Amino acid sequence: MSRFTFAFSTLLAGALLSACDTNPNPAKPPPTVQKVDLARCMGRWHNIAWLPNSLQKGCAESTIEYKRLPDGTVSVVSRCVAHGRPRVVKGSARVVNTKTNAIMEVAFDEPMSVFIPPSPKGNYFVLWLASDYSAAAAGAPDHKCLWILARDRTLTPPVFHEIMERCRNLGFAVDKLVFE
Repeated sequence: MSRFTFAFSTLLAGALLSACDTNPNPAKPPPTVQKVDLARCMGRWHNIAWLPNSLQKGCAESTIEYKRLPDGTVSVVSRCVAHGRPRVVKGSARVVNTKTNAIMEVAFDEPMSVFIPPSPKGNYFVLWLASDYSAAAAGAPDHKCLWILARDRTLTPPVFHEIMERCRNLGFAVDKLVFE
């Protein structure tokens, strides 16, 4: 599938699925997946789409890489090309909910931490996860951040539509997503 075809179908899907672009209950964090195998999440993921945020403003070729560290935390390295220049932002994550591993506290190195501040209760919720760990959606409990991630640079339309439907039903503003 060409990038144009995918982008067009993505925009169409976003328009169709965005009837509800506000969180039905903004004070209540969204539910997560039941269980995350952290070892299977490690490695590089491509950012397929995200809600606008200062950290990724102007980004293209956006990826994020997770690496488990000996102390149990996870190294987080976000890369993209912004305005023709490489941008690398580093941080770390720790699991907040050890029963599911689906809620993490992610903290980026200064000065980026002002854009996505750490939270002891978790600021990174795994909302949707393919059974083969080929795609995922993660968001913030306040619904202001959302990322659709994939191991490959593109998603098949059925998987993409399933993720969009899940995120829309959770109250995320999928009509405002920025696409790679």
